[in-house]
Amino acid sequence: MVILSSLLISGPNSPFYQSLIAPNIGSDYSPGVGYDNGTRDASYSIGLQGIKKDDYPMQLWTCTDHGDNVNVEPWCRSIRYLLINDRLQLFKEKLANGPFLQDKVKECFKDNPHYLTLVMNPDPGYETEQNRKEQEKLKSKVSCLSEEDKTIIYQKGIELAEQQNAIEDVSCLPKMVTSDIDPSVKPVTLEHYISAGVPVQYCEQPTNGITYFRAISSITDTPDALRQYLPLFCFILTKMGAGNLNYLKLSQLMEMRTGGMSLSTHISSHHSDMKAFEQGLEFSSHCLDKNLPHMYFTCGRKYLPDLH
Repeated sequence: MVILSSLLISGPNSPFYQSLIAPNIGSDYSPGVGYDNGTRDASYSIGLQGIKKDDYPMQLWTCTDHGDNVNVEPWCRSIRYLLINDRLQLFKEKLANGPFLQDKVKECFKDNPHYLTLVMNPDPGYETEQNRKEQEKLKSKVSCLSEEDKTIIYQKGIELAEQQNAIEDVSCLPKMVTSDIDPSVKPVTLEHYISAGVPVQYCEQPTNGITYFRAISSITDTPDALRQYLPLFCFILTKMGAGNLNYLKLSQLMEMRTGGMSLSTHISSHHSDMKAFEQGLEFSSHCLDKNLPHMYFTCGRKYLPDLH
């Protein structure tokens, strides 16, 4: 259900985004959309915010799934759910044997009679009414107090201020000293080599079949007047198309083969020289090991050719 929820609402290619956000029916999804299994009865909700009251009804569909096949046993009784690769293989087999996800949509949403529709409109006089009620409540509380009660409250306020301004006793807090740290901790082993004139660091770790990629491009040649726009540049670049692919096709390609791609500003101080530091743009992504060539290909399509 988590996978199905992500496919329905995440990214510009998702069905709900294409049918609700792209046509400007609403400004964005309402809070709390998606699959929630944190309650006794798991639920899935979809809704919009920023809808014009006269043009479109604001609706939030909540489909409650009572199927036992969605619930799992507590993890303390078994560790088989931690075998990610086995669960992925089972998921692939179900996809190959038929329209598994489509059947789940029909079972849990279309044919599910357990749903709730909410229509929520803001009250334009809410803040004024709230202030009025607070003033009335304050007056009613004060009017019932005697002079002695007011003196007691005043003294308690002074005592509270003294406690808040007093130096805290931190001796009761847990603390760590250097002797608590094992000096024999093995450092992380990095392999250094040069590829096409670019220094590369490689670190092999047990990541459950996932490869993490991180690259930094220096901005030393970027004029100071333009550096203030780099955060905006990073945000826009991840939303654009590239080459012969528009932003929808490129987004679909990234979602199919990677866990997402991000671009952000980067600054790092030198480990020995306090006055030296490195500035650049940091690109990061991750994917399954088998999709590593596709991730590099998508990176090239996204950040190397002409953007539009």
